[in-house]
Amino acid sequence: MGEKIRVQLSDWQFNAGILGFYNILKYAGNRVEVKDNYIEFTKDVLENFEEKFFSYLIDTYEDITHWARLKRFYEKQIAHYKDGFKTFNESDLDNFNKMIVELKDYLKRSNYSKVYEFISSEIDIQEEEKRLKQIKLLKGQNIEDVKEDLIQQFKIIESIYKYVYSYDGKKYLFAKTLIYNIVNQSWENVSFLNRMPKHNDIYRDYKETFVDKTIEYLNEDKRKFKLSCFVTGLPIKNKSTAYDMGFLVDTGFDTNRKTSHVWNFYNDVYICDLARLIYSCMPCGMFFTTSDDGIFINCNQSVQELIAANNNVKESIMQSVRQGETNRNLYIYKALVQAMQKEVNIRTEYELSDVQVIRKVNGRYRFNILSREIIETIVNSRDLLNGLISAGYMESRNYYYLYPMVIERILNGVNMFNLIHILLINKLTKSEGVTTYYNSYHIKSINQINLNFLKGVSGLMNEQKRTEMINISNRNGWYLGQEYKDNKEKVKGIAYRLLNALKTRNAESFLHNLLNSYMYVGKQVPKGLIEVLEDEDKLGIIGYAFVTGLVSSALSEEEKENMENINEGVN
Repeated sequence: MGEKIRVQLSDWQFNAGILGFYNILKYAGNRVEVKDNYIEFTKDVLENFEEKFFSYLIDTYEDITHWARLKRFYEKQIAHYKDGFKTFNESDLDNFNKMIVELKDYLKRSNYSKVYEFISSEIDIQEEEKRLKQIKLLKGQNIEDVKEDLIQQFKIIESIYKYVYSYDGKKYLFAKTLIYNIVNQSWENVSFLNRMPKHNDIYRDYKETFVDKTIEYLNEDKRKFKLSCFVTGLPIKNKSTAYDMGFLVDTGFDTNRKTSHVWNFYNDVYICDLARLIYSCMPCGMFFTTSDDGIFINCNQSVQELIAANNNVKESIMQSVRQGETNRNLYIYKALVQAMQKEVNIRTEYELSDVQVIRKVNGRYRFNILSREIIETIVNSRDLLNGLISAGYMESRNYYYLYPMVIERILNGVNMFNLIHILLINKLTKSEGVTTYYNSYHIKSINQINLNFLKGVSGLMNEQKRTEMINISNRNGWYLGQEYKDNKEKVKGIAYRLLNALKTRNAESFLHNLLNSYMYVGKQVPKGLIEVLEDEDKLGIIGYAFVTGLVSSALSEEEKENMENINEGVN
């Protein structure tokens, strides 16, 4: 056994690289020791590391490549082929032609054609691409008339499928896809992502750029080296053998061309070959759900926690995929909630510490520090959050899910009052261009989550009293609406005036409108509503719970059935 190499936790990108490096070696069956805040390994694990790197990437992200669409399409067409396309219809033909167009487009792309020479196969993929032809139904024709064409094109697609999913095909074509969909989300402009790469063979390029240089560096006698690595602290020979961090996406700069970016025009941020190799493993540490969206939980107190937290996220997302959930935008949020739940389960209340969460959203990094209070809010609201997963609304052809909108506000430390206001207005106005797929129960749930959040921020009451406050206010609103059951438009008018008072945080105006509404029907104002005068948080919580109940009474019977405990007495 050779000398052990130690790599310690550092900045979040390096930590993501450490996790990626660990994942690659574990996937390959290599030995890597996990200590408190560092990992240890021997130099021999770097043998064929380029193969291990891409094997892990392909196995992890195979399902989000366009080649996976080819696989699903092919498996579906096999059934049609076996029954002689008897159940094949014009809609199927439309999808068939779309796949032909897609395949021709991808197979002709230069980034794929450059690696065909490395794929050992009897199939001439470029000739097969030329043989692909769309099938058109002429006037008066039906599917039976083009059956022979369907069979012929299916066999060509089958040939392409076998080529793509051959050992070499998968090795190079999938890797090519992932370097432009996943790898380039973390680093760029070096190795195979250079504008003018040295080799068409991406495996060779990665090996020569990262692996060989790291092995050479580790073998050197470093006793006379003058500089130190900014990340690992290891010695570096001189500036000519050092690297900057400009190859990391949205990080660093070209130190040769932009010396003005550093103090006194002197750059002292250098990294060694080993650090650069670790950074190159970032795509295997930060988990991506699409080519633009990823997540990494930077538990920087312990490598074991780092591994556990991010593996929980990965497993949660993969479980969503296996269960057939199609909305990938929800994957990250659901996974984060589950990861926080597991974090709380393994730690006591006093052991919980702040956690840094880094997300890539539409290609941009977003950073959140999750305090103990925010983690507890997420965990305590888990059941309520789960009830929001399918709820949302459509506006101008864009669909907005309530689940990520609520979690995003929790992560950013923002209360839900504005969101609740928008949801209630949408329900009241039923304006053109807005279609709602939520009910009063969902709004009530968000109010409860908001109260959990405010409790964490300002110590607002115990859980039982918080739930009681919302339920009582909600019922009071519903029963007032029932007093106006013969004039639903008047209920909406009252709701609008109350919402305007809540939007401006005007407790006096809110109570004034309430008093008028109760006096009109000869009823006494419930004493609990007076608490809105105490502070703005209570005004928002009680006020929006009341208006939610009021609005529900003005809506359809189907909406009312979703309210909880509306038949209980008024307090």
